[in-house]
Amino acid sequence: MTKHKLMNISKGKTNIFFSAIFNALLILFIFFSAIVLGFYLTHDYYNVDGVSMQPTILEGQAVFASMGENYTYGDIVIGYNLNSVKIVKRVIGLGGDKISLVLNDEGYYDTLIIYKNTSQIVVLQENYVVNKISGGIWSDISTNINYSNYYDYFINKLSNQKTFEEIEYNTEIKKFLVIPENSVFLLGDNRFNSVDCATYGSLECSSIVGKVKMIVNQNDYYVFDILLYSFGLRSMYQ
Repeated sequence: MTKHKLMNISKGKTNIFFSAIFNALLILFIFFSAIVLGFYLTHDYYNVDGVSMQPTILEGQAVFASMGENYTYGDIVIGYNLNSVKIVKRVIGLGGDKISLVLNDEGYYDTLIIYKNTSQIVVLQENYVVNKISGGIWSDISTNINYSNYYDYFINKLSNQKTFEEIEYNTEIKKFLVIPENSVFLLGDNRFNSVDCATYGSLECSSIVGKVKMIVNQNDYYVFDILLYSFGLRSMYQ
């Protein structure tokens, strides 16, 4: 009788132990599922076609972008260009800023910016740009006009539709593109192979639909990436 009672007590403890393990795993499953579901509800998934954001985003990769989140300088965003084509580019300037270009000592063009309500000219340190634009003749295939350098191409491409201010920089008069209020100026990281605001001018802020938060490979299994990112164990690029 005593042995039978001991066996029942032992089985009871075993059942309680496994029940506790099961409940704990169930709670963890619900917890992690809620995190993944919350991520999917607040982020959109976009496949990236083209090479305009290389080397940051490679052709054939994809991005998750948060919807309705504020963005600022240097952020990568999803938006629509003037032809309502979806694009992924980097934020270079915001409304009230002024943008220009200068050929540096290495023979490549740097981006100049005067931030809104300031007068100082800043040379952007764009470490994410590998394929920089160099000096040389540039052709506008839409008009068949050749320009002696990229700066002239940039100015003339937008001169008929945008506002410029002439400002002195290093004893030289430069034309600066004035970004309208409630607008954003976007460029691709692969400057040689990007159709962006340097071609068609600034875009309205309303054309931006998301801020890129995570870069992944297309057709990957994203659940673990989402969990790692949510707990701060994965960067945007990793």
